[in-house]
Amino acid sequence: MSEEMTQYQLAAKLAELRERRKKTEDDAKELRRQETETERDLVKAMELHDVDKFTKDGATFSRTSRVFVSEKRPEEFRAWARANGHDALIKETVNNQTLRSFCKQQIEAGDGEPPGVEIALQSSIRITNRRN
Repeated sequence: MSEEMTQYQLAAKLAELRERRKKTEDDAKELRRQETETERDLVKAMELHDVDKFTKDGATFSRTSRVFVSEKRPEEFRAWARANGHDALIKETVNNQTLRSFCKQQIEAGDGEPPGVEIALQSSIRITNRRN
């Protein structure tokens, strides 16, 4: 810790850094929105003119397709995958937030840390602003 700075100076610096980070994240979010919109428009223009790729300023722009999938009925899909020899697709996982909550309850109840789990406590500062 910097000994030249008082806790009030450090608090002010932390608040200012968090505000700058939030502004930067907001700017990045807006840039991602504009990027997505422009990409969608470019795909439409390329489809309209039946163009798969072109070069501009030394960069090649190519139309590609991506597949997005979500399990609508996980039990049905998993049963099908097992029955058809696709067991490798099925992974047992524990949601990190659920595991965190469970471990916190175990520790608070005095039951200790479950085996096979590493728990680290990190202290942080919460900044709340009064609302007028």
